[in-house]
Amino acid sequence: SLDALGASSAGPGTFHSDESPSELPPVSYFRRLLRNLDSRESHFALAMSLCHTVVCEYDRSTGALSYNSDSPDECALVRGAEAMGVRLFERCGNKLYVAITEEDRHGSHVKTVTYTLTFQILRVIHFSSDRKRMTIIVRDENGGIKLFCKGADSVILERCEHYLSNKEETMAHVTQFAEEGYRILLFAERDLEENYYNTWENRFDEAELDIHSKESKTQALVDEIERHFTLIGASAVEDKLQVGVPETISLFQKAGIKIWVLTGDKLETSLEMGKLCRVVTPKMQEVIVQGTTRSEMGEQLEKALQNAKECQAVLIDGSALTLALLPSNRNNFLKLALQAATVIVCRASPIQKALVVELVKAGVPDVTLAVGDGANDVSMIRAAHVGVGVTGQEGMQAVRSADYAVQQFSHLGRLLLYHAGRLSYLRTTQCIDYFFYKNIVFTLPQFVYGIASAFSAQTYFCDLYITAYNVIFTALPVTVRAVMETDLLEAIAAKFPELYRFGAADMFFSPRTMAKSSTLAVSHALITTAVPLLLIQHNNLGEGNSFWAASVASFFYIVPIVHFQIFFETWNWTWLICLTYAISLGAFFLCIGVYDHFIGDIEGVWRTVINKQGFWIGFALASVACILPVVAYKCYEENFETSNPVHILRRTRLHNKVLDSSRVASTDLATSVVPSPSNK
Repeated sequence: SLDALGASSAGPGTFHSDESPSELPPVSYFRRLLRNLDSRESHFALAMSLCHTVVCEYDRSTGALSYNSDSPDECALVRGAEAMGVRLFERCGNKLYVAITEEDRHGSHVKTVTYTLTFQILRVIHFSSDRKRMTIIVRDENGGIKLFCKGADSVILERCEHYLSNKEETMAHVTQFAEEGYRILLFAERDLEENYYNTWENRFDEAELDIHSKESKTQALVDEIERHFTLIGASAVEDKLQVGVPETISLFQKAGIKIWVLTGDKLETSLEMGKLCRVVTPKMQEVIVQGTTRSEMGEQLEKALQNAKECQAVLIDGSALTLALLPSNRNNFLKLALQAATVIVCRASPIQKALVVELVKAGVPDVTLAVGDGANDVSMIRAAHVGVGVTGQEGMQAVRSADYAVQQFSHLGRLLLYHAGRLSYLRTTQCIDYFFYKNIVFTLPQFVYGIASAFSAQTYFCDLYITAYNVIFTALPVTVRAVMETDLLEAIAAKFPELYRFGAADMFFSPRTMAKSSTLAVSHALITTAVPLLLIQHNNLGEGNSFWAASVASFFYIVPIVHFQIFFETWNWTWLICLTYAISLGAFFLCIGVYDHFIGDIEGVWRTVINKQGFWIGFALASVACILPVVAYKCYEENFETSNPVHILRRTRLHNKVLDSSRVASTDLATSVVPSPSNK
């Protein structure tokens, strides 16, 4: 998201930034209200310009002032205060310097007056996800001590006793801002007496030195001073969506991926953002889960389950989530959440985000992916099976904690639906499938020969062949294919996100696919063993060394045949793949020729066997018997298969009719061809 101050409320009037499309008066109108420093507008603008951890930075070449902070919201608020006429221009040590600009209009004439105020920072109590607020205590030029606090409305309101602005109108503005999708913060202040603050500060310093109970004592003292507030206003920060977020989420939904939103925003803000992101559609029924006690929450969940529909959005806030995650309620909450089209958890703390992810992981065998861009998302990212960090304005904590990092949320579409998602799964499963195939073809002849030799304990292949088979002769093709294989062009796959469902439906890798490849491997192993034994050893073509002649012939048959098999299974033919396959076969022919001159038991056997006509007849028979059925089946798949949309799309690619062919309409793929996964 991209943050900017969208609107603010400081009493009966609301004001918006000059860039906002709202019909409210612009915040520059504040400048005509700042002439009285005791006005509510002045208090509100000062709170925005002082209550933060923003650092001022000046460009050396242009002298332009910019603001830097761990939170983009703080920068947006400081810029908003500047637009109102209260400009933070320096932060030096424990001093804050602000320039106040006032406007006095007399008809068409505008008189501008600017003066500077200096504030000494006495104490900063930083924001945390548990506190949901931030406090700064400052001393003004007159020696007065003032506390400013900003935070979530649920936290600030319960600590307010006085209202500089009209509470009802301010809360009406807060509701309005939240429904428009703004991120809300309330601002409050408190005047502190010198003696009270000095006493409190001494107690706080002593508590920080207490090794045993430092945390509890400091929390108690912070809670003590953060009370008796006076509400002075509310800010609304526009959390702008990055480009492509709604489109990316639509792709995920077409791919059969369920999307949950875990956020710290208000319920109204979260719901509006969900609609903007297209997570919540107009057709969805909105179900808000609320409760103040465990039993009440249990009744709410049971009632919601009875009326549960697939096309509904479940919304729950952090306080209700605490009750929903109790042992007596968690199963019903999980059932309700899984039946819904989407779930929005608002006002959630980082630990609650992680607990929701862990609940899904423990309750269903599906794969979870968590994506976030801030420090508040780190625990959620770590809890999920796969974590993705988005490089944003809130630091690099999420990126450092994630398995993958992307520059923008929209990049997640390519990562998940093509590169590291569907394509990675395709490559991995094909690699495993072929790995089992080639090793069954190689190891089964050992058992076949054991039966033929009455279990004489004689290995069918020499030790060097056994070692070199996986290390040298067949390693390169399967490795390169696992890295570079592509069944469809990226542009084609991007048009049909429904193809992602293939992995969830176990169409790439399942007991059925393993049985298919294993059956093929067994047949190839039997052929490459029986033909040499019958044609070479039985007819004594090895001239006194017929056993090793049959062994060498069988090994010679196996290696090219397993290469032919991967040739016909490869879709993405590039010059690099062709080169590696050629190198692998060339290395095999070179090595067996070298081995024939130096290896003891099989020395000279190769030279004897290749000069026999029966050897080449056997090679031709074995190759035809193994490869011809594979070629026939692959030709049928590529030209006549209609149940697999990948083959249909590949045929249209060959005819340059990728998107115009009536046979591959998107609706056909989504409704009749692509399988529907079980929420995986």
